[in-house]
Amino acid sequence: MSSNSNFFVGTKIKEEESFILKIREQREKKGWSQLELAEKSGVPQPTLSGIERGERKYPTYENIKKIAIALEIDIKELDEDFISLG
Repeated sequence: MSSNSNFFVGTKIKEEESFILKIREQREKKGWSQLELAEKSGVPQPTLSGIERGERKYPTYENIKKIAIALEIDIKELDEDFISLG
């Protein structure tokens, strides 16, 4: 039973990393700092930092939407990963 448990833990970690990487990669692709993304999205920089570090496991849908709009990411791309984390 522990092998199944480890499988699901690993899967959740991979999904979470995917979600975090999409945000970080798109931000870096634009050459923005977290502070610039915070200013453009309206999401506080400490919140963005926590999301990127994986400390904010369940960011609000409103924050995800704001980040997606600022980064010009289809909300569905982030939403799929976000829903997988829930």
